[in-house]
Amino acid sequence: MKNTRTTAAILIVLIAFASILNFLPRANYAYPLHVDEYVHFQYANHLSNNAPEYFGGDKITLENGFHVLLATLNSFGIPYLMIFRFLPILFTIMLCLCVFVTTRRIFNKESGLFAVLFIALLNSTPAIIGPMFLVPLTIGMILISTGIYFLEINSKLFVLVLASLLIIHPPSALAYSIIINIFFIREKNFVKNISYEVLAFLIALPLYIPTFMQKGADSVNNLNFVSIIPPLFIPRFLGYFAVLIIGIGIYYSSMRKRYDLIYYALSFLFLVLLFYKLDIEFFVPYARTLMYLFLIFSILFGYGCYKLVNMGQNKPIKIAIALALVVIFVLTALPSKIDSTRYVYQVMNDKDYKAFNFIKENTLKESIVVADTWKANAITPIVERQVYSRIVQGPNEFYENRNKEIKKFFGDGCSDMDFLKENNISVVYGNCSNSKLKEVYPNVFLY
Repeated sequence: MKNTRTTAAILIVLIAFASILNFLPRANYAYPLHVDEYVHFQYANHLSNNAPEYFGGDKITLENGFHVLLATLNSFGIPYLMIFRFLPILFTIMLCLCVFVTTRRIFNKESGLFAVLFIALLNSTPAIIGPMFLVPLTIGMILISTGIYFLEINSKLFVLVLASLLIIHPPSALAYSIIINIFFIREKNFVKNISYEVLAFLIALPLYIPTFMQKGADSVNNLNFVSIIPPLFIPRFLGYFAVLIIGIGIYYSSMRKRYDLIYYALSFLFLVLLFYKLDIEFFVPYARTLMYLFLIFSILFGYGCYKLVNMGQNKPIKIAIALALVVIFVLTALPSKIDSTRYVYQVMNDKDYKAFNFIKENTLKESIVVADTWKANAITPIVERQVYSRIVQGPNEFYENRNKEIKKFFGDGCSDMDFLKENNISVVYGNCSNSKLKEVYPNVFLY
């Protein structure tokens, strides 16, 4: 009983530590931290309040399950800004708990605690996302760790995990599918497993039918990604000390004949190397693959720490080794973690928010807004109006050309009235010096 209480106390401290670290960039900032968060915001708001999407229409997304979740929370009266600020804390807690339970099942509770420490200090960045952000990938990591646990206990509930991932975040579903098939190859039960995977796809199929009907064979392009980040040197990102411990975990996992964990890691490393060497990024995007790899690394890290601790011949020595490992890892990883919390996207500020609310309350819902292409990412979610263009994720020649038009428009003091007329733009947000535009609020002009 005493050991159980001690384990629970340590786990609570580690989870609180992880939650605080991931909340740091939101402590003094009440708005979403990433363009992706704003994109999911507007999709969810479209479902819950029939608000327009960025460019109008009714765009189909394969991450609709995530948007339904956000829209459902909002329908219960929780404001979206509150959801995006505080829900990541809950997801961080859930991820830590799932990693602990799964690692404990595979190895032991001590390994689980060290695995949670790894997750707590895992960097989230705007490039590769991570649990600091409210994005589908975070739920993907939670469900994948849960799904590994179901595989370990031989539960058929892994089917529901796979189906959920297909609805919420298809790249995570494909990553989990890799794990499922490696696991069942080890169990020599591969053929039967295929039928379960087919069942999961059938459960999720209704979500995909509208996409197939709208785009036909071109639907596969929804899983084709254009990389916008350079290759990442994993040892430097994680820290050389962490990589050393992971290597020790891999060695001892092989001694226990837990080759499946090693194969999971090697499979994701192979996908990463495909990007490094051949610039191939299909089905599972490179940046997301890194997070799936790090999730597996957390389990191996936990086991590596456990084996090092148990090199001690008595309890005091074991405790000393454990404390030394924790101190060294925290000292080497914490500065990088804290530094990563500073590099987030603060698309808007309080002044913008007040102006956006004024536009929302004093313009027609059919209005099209033109604004700085960076701030435009926040306009549709907050203002619930279409925008002429914005900085989109990844290369897009059409919107890049529009963004050039917007830059020229504001550079000329908003003097090009034909630009507004031809594109049916009725609201301008920015610095203008055109007497033909009516300023109804600081930096808000009507045409």
